Amino acid sequence: MNVKSLFWFYFGFVFASFASSLWLLLSSVLTITPIPLPYWLLYTPGNIVTAGIIVASLMLALYAYLGVALVLNKMNRGFIPITMVIAFTIGITLLLVRQAIPALVILVIAYVMLIGTYAVLISVAVSRASKALWATATIILTLIPPILIGGGLAVINYVKYMALVEQATAIMASAIEAWRLGVEQ
Repeated sequence: MNVKSLFWFYFGFVFASFASSLWLLLSSVLTITPIPLPYWLLYTPGNIVTAGIIVASLMLALYAYLGVALVLNKMNRGFIPITMVIAFTIGITLLLVRQAIPALVILVIAYVMLIGTYAVLISVAVSRASKALWATATIILTLIPPILIGGGLAVINYVKYMALVEQATAIMASAIEAWRLGVEQ
C-alpha cells in the first residue's frame, strides 16, 4: 500500500474537520459579542449553510480520494467510500430537485456506506490507538439513527453531543494516523 497517499487523506481529514469545528465554535461565540465582525464570520443560517457545503464538498473529495487510493493499490475495499460519495451526491441532487422520498432512500444508503467507510478506515489503520478511535466513531455513527428515531426531538441535544464526540474521535484517529504515517516516510 502506498503510505504517502493515505497520509494526505488523513491530513486533509484533520484539516477540514478541525477547521469547520473551529469556525462553528468561533462564529457562534463571537456573534453574541458586541464587537463588529465581518459578515462571513457571523453565525447566520446562510453562513452555516455555506460552511456546510464547503465542508461536505471537501469531505466528499477526501473520501473519493481514499477510495481511489485503495482501489489503485488493489484493495477492493476502496469501492465502499467511492459508493458512499456517489450515493451522497445523488441524494443531495435529488433533494435539490425536490424528490424527497427517493433522496431519503439514497441518503440512508449513503449513511450506511459512511459507516462502512469507517470500517474500511479501521482495516487500513496502522496504529492500534487509531483503530480503537475509528471503532469508537463507527459505533457512535451506528447508534445515532436508532436513538434519534426512538427518542425523536426529546433526544436531539444528546444526538448532537454524540455527533460532536464522533467527530472529535475521528479527528484524533486521523491525526494519529497522519503523524504515524508521516514519521514512517
